[in-house]
Amino acid sequence: MQKANAALEAESSTDALTGLPNRRFALMALGRMFTLAERTGQRVLIAFIDLDEFKSINDTYGHDAGDAFLIEVGHRLSGGLRTGDVLGRLGGDEFIVVGLVPSGEMAGASVAEATRRRLASLIEGEFALGPCSFAYPGASFGVLHADPVSTSPEQALRDADALMYADKRERRREVDRFRARIAGVRERA
Repeated sequence: MQKANAALEAESSTDALTGLPNRRFALMALGRMFTLAERTGQRVLIAFIDLDEFKSINDTYGHDAGDAFLIEVGHRLSGGLRTGDVLGRLGGDEFIVVGLVPSGEMAGASVAEATRRRLASLIEGEFALGPCSFAYPGASFGVLHADPVSTSPEQALRDADALMYADKRERRREVDRFRARIAGVRERA
């Protein structure tokens, strides 16, 4: 009976596709991180990750390739975690990393930026997924360090999500500017 309960608990906290912690588990881990950070005088690092152009991957290569892509992204992100970090799949093409960082404003900001660079580099580049391969341009990130005394886990997650959407808008503008420059070059040629 105890083994069956443990198996059921593991299944209820695991994303069936990627094998990562699921949304429920990741959000519980976020709450635990806030409690621990408040007790130890630290901050909570939250990296909200949205895979840009995931729909295009599904539309171009099929849902099996899209699933394989999500699994591979999970593997790659797992390789970039610090000790104590928790990676989870929130659903669809969204992932989250949570962990603890020092309480100083500058220390937290530098850890947040270092986290963004480290995780982004893991998922940009070439993906070979069975019969298809492609160069993936990367994801949008909302990374912050939250003070558990002045904000709630829910508000911090909303703030990280808002940062991710701001990053996504900026990334789209860069692509649009690039396409406009290329179009201008073609017209002059």
